[in-house]
Amino acid sequence: FVSDMGYIDDNYLAQAQEGGPWGASKIQKQKYVRDLLIKAKLMYEEFKLISNLLKKIAEEDKKQKIIIRAHPSENPDSWKKIFKKHKNVSIKSPIDDIAPYIMACSGMLHRGCTTSLQAMCVNKPLGFINLKKSEKINQFSFKLSTKITNVQDFIKWKSKINKKINYLKNKH
Repeated sequence: FVSDMGYIDDNYLAQAQEGGPWGASKIQKQKYVRDLLIKAKLMYEEFKLISNLLKKIAEEDKKQKIIIRAHPSENPDSWKKIFKKHKNVSIKSPIDDIAPYIMACSGMLHRGCTTSLQAMCVNKPLGFINLKKSEKINQFSFKLSTKITNVQDFIKWKSKINKKINYLKNKH
C-alpha cells in the first residue's frame, strides 16, 4: 500500500495549523487553516478506516506480505504503532526511491497517488482502496484500478493479479 494521506496521527489538528500560504493576508490564512483543518480531520478518519482494512487483510492471510510505504509528509511511526504485532506487515519510510518496491510487488494498493501511475507504466495490477466516496473518481488511476472496499474485494483482486495487464492497450 502506498500512502498519500499526510495526517495519520492524533496530532493532525496541530499539524494542519502549522502552515499557511506564503504572502497571504490574515483573512486568507485563516480560511486556508480552517479548510485545512477540515481536510486533516477527513484524512485522519480515512487513515483509521484504511489501516483497519489493511489490518483485517493482514490477519486474514498471514502469509500475505504487505509493505506500507509512508508518504513523505507522514510519520512512519504512526503506521508502525498500528502494525507492530503483524509480522507480515512491513512499514517503509519514504527516504528512498519507490521504484524498486513497485517492481518487486505483485500488485499495488493506492488511493490515487502519483506512484499508481508509475506502477501502471510497468503493468502492475492496481487496487484503489475506496472506503469513502472518493473525490478522485475522475482520476486516470481510479478508472484503471480495481475498487477495494473490503477484505472480500481484496481477496478477489489478489486472485486475479497474476493475469498479464497492459494499461496502454485499448485505453485511449
